[in-house]
Amino acid sequence: MRKPETIERLYLDFDEFSTSAVQQVHPHLRGRPVGVIPFSGPGNRVLIACSREAGASVHQ
Repeated sequence: MRKPETIERLYLDFDEFSTSAVQQVHPHLRGRPVGVIPFSGPGNRVLIACSREAGASVHQ
């Protein structure tokens, strides 16, 4: 299986499922602002999901 070097598809998470799953797997992140990016690397700054806590901190 090849590893993509650029974003080929972009899925946006509007119901916070991705961040809820991350917070479930990593309990130390519960109640904290969490953002999900498809993969890390230089120049990759596309946020596809954010937790309720992250959204609340932006809208204050």
